[in-house]
Amino acid sequence: MFPNMPLELVEEILTGADIESLRTCSLLSSSTMELSQRLLFRSVVMRYENISRAQSLFEGSPHIAGYIRDLDVRLSGDNSTQWAADQATLGSILTTGKLCNLQSLTLRGEYEDCQWAELPLLLQTGLHGLLASTYLHTLNLTRIHDFPLSLIILALSSVRRLGLYRLTIDAAYHSLDNYLQLCQLIPRTEQLTRREAHHSEARPFLADLIVVQKGGPAYLENVRRLAVGMYSGILLDSVRLIGATANTLRYLELGCGDLPQPIDLPYLPSLQIIELKVYLGNPVHLPENLHVAIAAFPTTIPAIELIRLTFHRSMYPEGRATWVDGTGPLPVLNHSYGERLPRLRTVHCHMWSEGRFDEPYPDFAAYIIHEKLPGLAGTGILKISAGGDEYDDLFFN
Repeated sequence: MFPNMPLELVEEILTGADIESLRTCSLLSSSTMELSQRLLFRSVVMRYENISRAQSLFEGSPHIAGYIRDLDVRLSGDNSTQWAADQATLGSILTTGKLCNLQSLTLRGEYEDCQWAELPLLLQTGLHGLLASTYLHTLNLTRIHDFPLSLIILALSSVRRLGLYRLTIDAAYHSLDNYLQLCQLIPRTEQLTRREAHHSEARPFLADLIVVQKGGPAYLENVRRLAVGMYSGILLDSVRLIGATANTLRYLELGCGDLPQPIDLPYLPSLQIIELKVYLGNPVHLPENLHVAIAAFPTTIPAIELIRLTFHRSMYPEGRATWVDGTGPLPVLNHSYGERLPRLRTVHCHMWSEGRFDEPYPDFAAYIIHEKLPGLAGTGILKISAGGDEYDDLFFN
């Protein structure tokens, strides 16, 4: 199939192949088998019911574990004997050094009752070991209760990207020695994501635990990109996290929902990109607090270069939406924007929807151009798009 082709060219061709094609290519020859397996197993989702099968695969073909770069593990809250044994098996996979090239790890509780303390010690030890490695750069933790603060602080000093999704935190330190050791860690995380369910409350606040007084360890001093929610349950936590990263922040993502409260941003002198994700109502209208937030941009984010407004809609309940909005154009973003935001180069308005885009998109574009940002027409900085991504909805779940 690939006679006399350089392996680099074959790999480039296979990179664009689908899973079935890669499986077929893996049976052609020893050279295509290795290349195909590297691509097939580069990103792996390991569900709890398949953990024993994964262990058998790694035992029979130990080289395959070394191909995995991105591992997404689905944990169950089931306390059955079989599940406990499978979790112990997972722990052995994480601790034996088989995943020697792992770069990104996601531990995802499949149900709301996934408790960290009930996970096998071998699994907990496995995560400790991976955080101590030099190759892991991304850690995502989802739907795990009473996750230990000490591990979060260890992660902040170990990985460059840390995502905390619907995570409750156990703030207790196991010993004074444990606390003193954590205080000696050097922060490494550059991208931090903290997301909760829209109507939940984050307790205890992450900011209360890792944003300490002057003179203490500065766990967030390297954060350049921050993604947080701005709805009522975690608003105070989010504002404190933003404040703690104010001097280094370059990219800020705010999940605003219907924006029931004003956004009171601190002065962010180095911020270059801001993204606000808001709900659109039906009839379509923007939250009034969005106008207030944008009006403050020249004072709070004077160095901004890109403003991205993502408008979120689910399926239109009555067919086409009614695009009626009496709140007027958005402030600041008009023909004289350069006087107040001299570095602004792009305003990108994006509509996210679970429905089809061929019908609502023209209405959305007209709504943006004529109703909300008429002063930017013809300036060359306004971009409008529509589309959906399953992970784009994480701010609002």
